[in-house]
Amino acid sequence: MRHLGKQLGVAVLLSGVLILSGGCARHRDLTGTWQLDRTKSSDTDPWRKIVLKIERDGQKLTLHKRWSASRYSQERTLTFTVGGDTSKVELPAPKWPETPHLGVWVKPGTVDKIVATWLKPSRSLQTVETYPLQTSQGEIVLQVRKTYQVSENGKTLTVTEERSTRPNKFTFVYVRK
Repeated sequence: MRHLGKQLGVAVLLSGVLILSGGCARHRDLTGTWQLDRTKSSDTDPWRKIVLKIERDGQKLTLHKRWSASRYSQERTLTFTVGGDTSKVELPAPKWPETPHLGVWVKPGTVDKIVATWLKPSRSLQTVETYPLQTSQGEIVLQVRKTYQVSENGKTLTVTEERSTRPNKFTFVYVRK
């Protein structure tokens, strides 16, 4: 009976540690559903709500992103392999959702070349995307470097984004839903 009481005590103690530490490691990785905190992020006009859902299956990641503004929304799903190899993903046409007010378009059949590398396994990821875009001045090839970093407590995801066409970085802070 004494042995059973000891096991129960250990179980209660471990449960308390998990609760105080923010849960198990799975809840502190990149996977899950994240909502943009616009007050802590770079400007996202005209988008009022951005939700990012990240799923993982081994070395394959799927990012579902939904931008919403009033009655209009746009979605994009990217599935790629982490580990240095180039993944090729066809982008949905026509409007490029990152900055819709610029009038940048994605031609049908455009392929996004993605190289993804873990900086810290399951907690920090860097992607480099390269793809052509159509603008009023003609076609450009855009390169976007994104770093995804989960906070120590697993409650926030910070995405920094560097574009080959811009001198400044963008920072987007998401909270776990």
